[in-house]
Amino acid sequence: MYSVSRMYKKAISVLGVSVRKSSGLFIGNAGSIALRRATPSNGGLAVAALYRPSEDCSFSTAANTCTRASQTDRSVMMTTSLMYLQRAATSCKYSTSSGLGITSNSGLIPNESLCPFLQKYRSYSDAPLKDLALHDFHAERGAKFGEFAGYRMPLYYSDLTITESHLHTRSQISVFDVSHMRQMFLKGKNCGKFLETLVVSDLQSLESDQGTLTLLTNENGGIIDDMIITKCYNDEWYIVSNAAYADKVVNIFQTKVNEWNKTNGDNVTFDAPPDKALLAFQGPKCAETLQIYVEGSLFNLPFMHSLEAYVIVNIHARINRAGYTGEDGFEMSMTSYEAKMLLEYILNNDSDIIKCAGLGARDTLRLEAGLCLSGTDFNESITPIEASLAWTIGERRRKEGGFPGADIILRQLQEKPKKKRVGFISSGGACPRSGEKIFDSDGKEIGYITSGCPSPCLKQNIGMGYIHSDYAKIGTPVEFRMHNKKVTGTVSKMPFVPHKYKQDNKPEKQKA
Repeated sequence: MYSVSRMYKKAISVLGVSVRKSSGLFIGNAGSIALRRATPSNGGLAVAALYRPSEDCSFSTAANTCTRASQTDRSVMMTTSLMYLQRAATSCKYSTSSGLGITSNSGLIPNESLCPFLQKYRSYSDAPLKDLALHDFHAERGAKFGEFAGYRMPLYYSDLTITESHLHTRSQISVFDVSHMRQMFLKGKNCGKFLETLVVSDLQSLESDQGTLTLLTNENGGIIDDMIITKCYNDEWYIVSNAAYADKVVNIFQTKVNEWNKTNGDNVTFDAPPDKALLAFQGPKCAETLQIYVEGSLFNLPFMHSLEAYVIVNIHARINRAGYTGEDGFEMSMTSYEAKMLLEYILNNDSDIIKCAGLGARDTLRLEAGLCLSGTDFNESITPIEASLAWTIGERRRKEGGFPGADIILRQLQEKPKKKRVGFISSGGACPRSGEKIFDSDGKEIGYITSGCPSPCLKQNIGMGYIHSDYAKIGTPVEFRMHNKKVTGTVSKMPFVPHKYKQDNKPEKQKA
């Protein structure tokens, strides 16, 4: 990581802007100028992400501008920006009056969850970034990289902008390398019962090779992480969790497995192999295009079901019909070596239909689909009920409980929570981003945004966030204050763009 002084000098020499330095931080109009000039090749300097990061600035200003910069095609390296956020947080002493626009009288969230953005990345700001196993492959194909959850990840590729990549996914196929996500395996006859002591879903009702999205909760009912758990054959379970909390999740699973075995006399085994790659093919033409490469039937595989099959003859893969874009798609798990072989073969044969895509498009796609980003749209201080994820809790689990924080969560099912995650649409003006305050028509603060972007499909600004439950009805008018200007919006249903998952077991019509 660059030191402040080195960053200061490089900002002048590379970006060619005149900056002032106060208490070791960049301030003034240099930030907005540098934001326009920063590129991946010059590191997307932190000064480009911050307009006013002096020690007396609000934490909201630092976080919001950092987030805006990270969601453009220009400023993509966030490590040093996060250092500034940490300084801003320290100077603000994590106070409710300074944190991400959430004031102490809003009564919406506790102090410890003021900045999901910072909580998510704090542990990575001083650590060296990890590269994906296929980093060189992506670089050769023109990937522009940025930091995410401690990894150097492709954000977009030189052949398509983020918007073009987004639209290509909606009409054709994009492939995302999501190998930063943690793949884990449990084996043993009582794995289902064990897992239900950690997550909220009814896992015992799953069929073989069926999966579900579920939530790992803490004793206070907060969401540690979301994950997909698939019941396989032979008492084996396959789990995919997020990268941001991978170490914490692995530690929880390993500790709880040991406790379970000791208490119950079982022999449940846990493994989190480091050499597994995960490729996500997403788009409406996935089944018809990929079927020729796969031994098993993709057409007859329902959503959230999986199969083990050979791909291009000799690659053994676990294939889940799932994804994070709202489109139909398949996630394929295999070794890193096999993933490179598969990508090279498929992209050489179907390069007009299948394009590589990065986290930039993945984020706008998931937001149009109304899907949460772990650590941003929920965290350990937000319950499944507040996050509008009550549907993950099966009927049997609602009656029996037995998962961490069950008393709090099940009580919230019966009682109206103070806040609720909802969607927003606004037209005209700047797009409300993470941390922006939400107001009612009388100017009363009623909530905050967690994610926002201009929708490439709808041509409107969309977002999600938490709002006081009294204002959560769809159609409720709301206001945002962007650069001292009022932007009007409306509470909207999600998803913003309808999902296109294959929901039943009816065979698809295979095209000739």
